[in-house]
Formats: sequence, structure tokens, C-alpha cells
Amino acid sequence: RDQKYHSVYSRLSPGFGSVLYVFAVIPELCETKNGGCDHFCKVVYGKVQCSCADGYFLGSDDKSCKSNQTYKCGAIHSSPTRTVFRYERQNTTGVNTTGLNMTDLETNTNSSDIEEKFVPKYTIFEETIPSVMAGNTRIVNGQDCPPGDCPWQALLLNEDDTGFCGGTILNEYIILTAAHCLNQSRYMYIKLGEFDTLVDHENEATHFVETIVAHKNYRPDTYHNDIALIKLTRPIKFSRFILPACLPQPEFAEKVLMRQQDGLVSGFGRLGEGRQASPILQRLTVPYVDRHTCIESTRLR
Repeated sequence: RDQKYHSVYSRLSPGFGSVLYVFAVIPELCETKNGGCDHFCKVVYGKVQCSCADGYFLGSDDKSCKSNQTYKCGAIHSSPTRTVFRYERQNTTGVNTTGLNMTDLETNTNSSDIEEKFVPKYTIFEETIPSVMAGNTRIVNGQDCPPGDCPWQALLLNEDDTGFCGGTILNEYIILTAAHCLNQSRYMYIKLGEFDTLVDHENEATHFVETIVAHKNYRPDTYHNDIALIKLTRPIKFSRFILPACLPQPEFAEKVLMRQQDGLVSGFGRLGEGRQASPILQRLTVPYVDRHTCIESTRLR
């Protein structure tokens, strides 16, 4: 079946990572504008009580969340300009390039064995982000997710260096992924900071797997509890291109995040039915629906 590699995060606060929980009734005081809290809101003895994700502390106003860390969870290091990668891909019809990988290109940059025509050509320039796009996460038909805009995205690759599933960085050692991804390959490793699988931008990092734990109640026939954790052999070095998503408190996830109309997914999945996987990291706004509605909307079970 078509793979949908994705990580999900909330539109409530830019770059705020989340996992999926069930619906619950929102306390009235937190229902409006999240009670004024930057991150988590709950009602204690009839009053709003704000709290923050790991790596943040509550500000003096008891509402805002501050951090002294350079690279904290869920933070997108945005600027009034963005880097744009404009590609001029060469016609390689009939040319067998399967023997090329980014390791070869990196270690043999000056080798005469690698012809220039095999390498995608691109130019890099800066452009001002239009004011109508700043802070707006809605995507109609999907678009490229520029380097640094989806920093929690992980890509799982097999022994053939082919991406087959995605994941979300949770901390310096742990990647969240789907349990159904674990039986699709005899071997896997992880790429972080990836934007274009055909080009090395020197922002990427490769990690190897130490341990994998799937949910004990995962059912491959129905995909219930389709969740797993991957522990890496060495800690992740965070940068503006590689950051963890923030894990919400269960109450906040149930009563706030899951009551939003839609969320943002990202990944290197197929661009359409019967089409190849995208080499460029994509993002797309999708509505949140219950499991039954989701299953009924597609033949892919």
C-alpha cells in the first residue's frame, strides 16, 4: 500500500509538536484562546493554570513560556527571509544512476568518475516572505517544506538507501514512528535534517538504531495502536535544521490539540495515487477526522 510518511504538529502555536490522543470536554476557562497560556492550560480550583513543555519555564506573567536553550523543542528559527532552492534538473532518461548515493558524492567530490550531468543543478537565493504567509500554516495542495521549517522530521531508510517511512524526533535519542514500518525492511537507519533526498546540503545527519519498541497492543490487521519508538545509538546534535517536537501533557492533547479543525503533516510520501515518493520534503494541512471516517475515505486500509 502507499506509504504516508508524516509527522503531525499543532497550529495552536508555531512549531508545537504533538501526538494523537482522544477527545475530551475542554474546561470552559481554557476553551477561549487556550486560557491565555503559551503552551499548556488546565483549570485548578476554578482558575487557569499555565505550564510549559520540557526546556521551557513559565514567565513572570504566569502565561508565557521562555527558554534559555538555543535549540529547544518545537521552535522554528524563522526570519523575514527564507532560503529558496531553485532546481534545474537534468534529463537523465535512460541513464542508470542507481549506483550513486550521497556518500559517494560527498567522499568523491573531485572524482572524474562522477559526471556532472548526474548531479541535479540548483541555485540558492534569499527572498522575502510575503506578509500574508507569515504565520500561516494552511496549504491547499501541499508545498515544499523549506530546510528548518519541519526540523523534527525523520526519514527511515532501508538497506538499499531508499526511504520507506517517516518519524518524529522526540528527544536526543528517541524517534517516534509507526509500528507497521518495522516489518518493511531487514535493516534500517535514520536520516535527520533531510530536505532533498537527491542533494546533500550538509545539514543532514545519519543515525543508526540501537533498539526498537512497538506498542504491545499493535494490531497489524486493523492498525490499532500503530505506534513505535526507535532508540538511536548516539545522541542527536540539534541545530536549526534538526529539533525535537514538544510532547504535550495528556490533558492538553486531549482537550485542546485534538479539538482543532486540522493539523499539518509532513514527509516524503507519495504525491498521489500511483505516483512516486517525493524527493523533496512536503507539508500539507489536513482535517482531523475519526478513524472510521479516515478508513472509509480511502481503499488503502
